[in-house]
Amino acid sequence: MRKCVAILGLIVVLFAGSVFANDDVEIRVSLTPSEMPFYKSATFTIELEADESAEVELPDLRPQFELYQMMTEASPVADYRKESLGDGRVKITESYALEPVFVRDYFFDPVEVSVDGETYTVQ
Repeated sequence: MRKCVAILGLIVVLFAGSVFANDDVEIRVSLTPSEMPFYKSATFTIELEADESAEVELPDLRPQFELYQMMTEASPVADYRKESLGDGRVKITESYALEPVFVRDYFFDPVEVSVDGETYTVQ
């Protein structure tokens, strides 16, 4: 669910967010704020809940954001957290700080996350 609109010289990125869930894995992708005017910061976040023993591979989205010049290769991931939920599950959160500098439409590719060798795609 992504939609990008350029209006009167302003960039507005509308991203309602997406969720994938099954019995073992829950993945959420969001953009905060969901409306991002030109030259304003936003945070793109991947949040995953899975079994503590699961092998999780999150994608490096910097190349996609570099393509749109919303961040550079030198830009670190804004935030990475791994916390136990206390019930044998873990919550992993990875965020990217974005700062678009051009008036244009921005489209985000689906996010692919690997958990125990199985790939999950969140639109």
